[in-house]
Amino acid sequence: MGMLYMNDKLRQIKYSVTSEENIERVAKFRRLCKEFEDLEDPRNASYYLAIGGSHHPEIKLWHKIVFPVWIWKTFIHAKHEAFRFKYDSKSLMEVERDQMRFVGVGLYVNTGIYFGIMLGLPALFTKEECGHGLDAWVFYLYAGQAILTALAELAAVKHIERKVHDKEILQFNRWHVVELFMGQIARLDTFLDACFLVMLIQCEMWSLIVPVSIFIVLFLSYPLIQIFMLCRVDRTLAYTQPLMERNCFLAFIRESMLLATVLDSFCISNTVTICKKPIAFGKLMGAWTFFLQDFPQLTIHLYFLIFMHDEASLILHSHTLVLVSLVVSCFAIAISTFNFVMFKQNDFDPLAIEKELFMRRRSNQIERENFTVAALQEKRRRQMSEWVRQMSSSSKAQPTPRRSIRKLASAVLEEDENGDGKHPSLIAVED
Repeated sequence: MGMLYMNDKLRQIKYSVTSEENIERVAKFRRLCKEFEDLEDPRNASYYLAIGGSHHPEIKLWHKIVFPVWIWKTFIHAKHEAFRFKYDSKSLMEVERDQMRFVGVGLYVNTGIYFGIMLGLPALFTKEECGHGLDAWVFYLYAGQAILTALAELAAVKHIERKVHDKEILQFNRWHVVELFMGQIARLDTFLDACFLVMLIQCEMWSLIVPVSIFIVLFLSYPLIQIFMLCRVDRTLAYTQPLMERNCFLAFIRESMLLATVLDSFCISNTVTICKKPIAFGKLMGAWTFFLQDFPQLTIHLYFLIFMHDEASLILHSHTLVLVSLVVSCFAIAISTFNFVMFKQNDFDPLAIEKELFMRRRSNQIERENFTVAALQEKRRRQMSEWVRQMSSSSKAQPTPRRSIRKLASAVLEEDENGDGKHPSLIAVED
């Protein structure tokens, strides 16, 4: 029954296709499936598959002569390869099985450490006098955590690359390095906002403390709720790689942009539904960060520096932390805007997914049939054991001829689909 349920779920799996060309191809493919009934013969519906390969930029001679143009073209190619949807059933299922559980644990451990440092250290290592800022240990500890996070993220991606062992699926390139630094800047911006709030509390600037606190709470509310909800992995087959897709969402929430980009390029389901419309989770987090953190905090910083000139404000205007926070906020706005624009529902070839889903349905059907046969065999064994026990107990009162026992046992075995004369209960009777 469990296998039947899973098979039904496979039949109900849904994904969205927005390209007019792909919509037409899927419709044609399904018509061919009905006509040919299966996909085993490559001359059938699968003949019409045109699986998209990797992206190869056109590098002309004049591009190489004009060096910056060549660099830009290859850089755009690296970005395209990083974001391109890539799917290989065998290798990615090995990654799902062997690595994603450890990646998920690592993300949750890192999340606890990060929020502990961000919310706890600025309050613990603050100085009492206005304008004196925070103790240097706050920044040392954050820097150590940031470096370890970057190394762990890089190690996880390189390990996935070695596991996949296919350059068409994953090859670390220069854009992945950019994503690594983008994640560091995004997390640093959140940390500096918390530090800025502590400095405002030092100077008792309540006109700014209230709005800064409100936006920090609003910004963290959705990510924290999602972090707790994602503790429970959704294993319904609407998610073909539940751990990988859970970790992809976690990486976006934690602003681990390198890991998020790599996992997002593998996931069939990288969307959430809002108002009955699917939206890429990376796009959602980009919009959430922009409207509830980056833009409001940058606006507050600029208002503070331009329009507030009281004694406490003048003390903080020249503080290094405030100026660094302003610069990082400008970069963070660019990053969140980039995420909002770039991340989208994976641009995959829908016919490849249709074929993959068919192969999974067929494999699942075979497993279900094997499960049914095994259950039937077990039922027969129990019936034979019970029958032998009853015959043994009744033979004390009225002996049964050995030939009759063997005849009855053989009759029962004939009902067994895999009866081959080696049934354990028959052996027991013969003994």
